[in-house]
Amino acid sequence: MEGPIQRRCRFSVLALILLAVPCAGQIQPHLSVYSDPRLLYHSQMSLKVTDGTLAKSGELQAVVGLIRGQDPRPLCTGTIVGRGDMVLTAMHCVCDFIRGPHGKPNSNALVGISPVAHPQYYLVVGIVPGASCTASRAGRDFAMLKLNRLTGISPISFATPDQIDKASTFQVAGFGAIDYDGHVVDYQKRYAPVPSISSDCRGQRDGVPDPTVYGCVPDREIVAGQRRSPDTCNGDSGGPLMVTMPDGSYRLAGVTSRSIPNTPTACGSGGVYERVTAQTQTWMDSAIKSLGPPGAQR
Repeated sequence: MEGPIQRRCRFSVLALILLAVPCAGQIQPHLSVYSDPRLLYHSQMSLKVTDGTLAKSGELQAVVGLIRGQDPRPLCTGTIVGRGDMVLTAMHCVCDFIRGPHGKPNSNALVGISPVAHPQYYLVVGIVPGASCTASRAGRDFAMLKLNRLTGISPISFATPDQIDKASTFQVAGFGAIDYDGHVVDYQKRYAPVPSISSDCRGQRDGVPDPTVYGCVPDREIVAGQRRSPDTCNGDSGGPLMVTMPDGSYRLAGVTSRSIPNTPTACGSGGVYERVTAQTQTWMDSAIKSLGPPGAQR
């Protein structure tokens, strides 16, 4: 995702200021994402990033924080999937800080709502990135992590293509920054609603396609959120974009990747999410198999 775009690298928290990296895609100078009529949906919402709802103990247990080494503060977010000891996150989180020397894991997962409220930490013992760290990440910002001895938490299942396409609003969650500039963090798990702008990056405005306006990849990415409203931010990278089911449960639609390019603030203007597709799930199945049975280190 390389170019002069703010990369929300939706990197968690403190790292956000230090590790902001440019992303791919660039808006043509005469275009404004704010003139896209789809962004008017819920335009009167007064909620801000800072007003995301704090998760209570036991809520969204499958959403975990990812930390570097022994630092207890999350720098990224992930979601427990598959057989229950696997975490799906963003590839840029792995490339930028989860990998240690020689590509070995240098991270733990925080299970809980914050580093101070009865946290539990599980060692990351295996990593499978969605692509090489030197490759473009747009459309493949996925990585699978294996945790040591994690049991007892129900993984989030995946949304169907129809459920993703029909969703007018998604739910996001993570441990990231709580202000529009991405500087203020308290390392607590929050969640918030964000409106769907383009579920497959195949829409257009005034004849200009979504990839040009949002820097997204057709069929592989989702655009969600809008100006001055709830949004993912630095530190929420790798966290879930979810569809809310009629019974109130969630299904995974995507993974938090980066901010919409060329916006005036780091957060609060919408973002780009890697969409969970059949191709993605095939890759995930292969990644889980390559990481070996529960408890075994890779």
